[in-house]
Amino acid sequence: MTTSEKNYHPDTHPEHRDVSGGWLRPAVFGAMDGLVTNVSLISGVGGGGGSQHAIVLTGLAGLAAGAFSMAAGE
Repeated sequence: MTTSEKNYHPDTHPEHRDVSGGWLRPAVFGAMDGLVTNVSLISGVGGGGGSQHAIVLTGLAGLAAGAFSMAAGE
């Protein structure tokens, strides 16, 4: 019998914080996903030799598309 088996008591339940019902975790993940996606899109257009106008337009279009997809998903 191992030490962990000796110390196991089925009547005791360790207390843990509930992290499943919060809003902070999905907000952070959504913000990071939106930032990484938009920065990647902008850097791809900029690296491909796009004009400043095209880069700004791409960034705004990516921002709008991300906002609409998040709204539709909820």
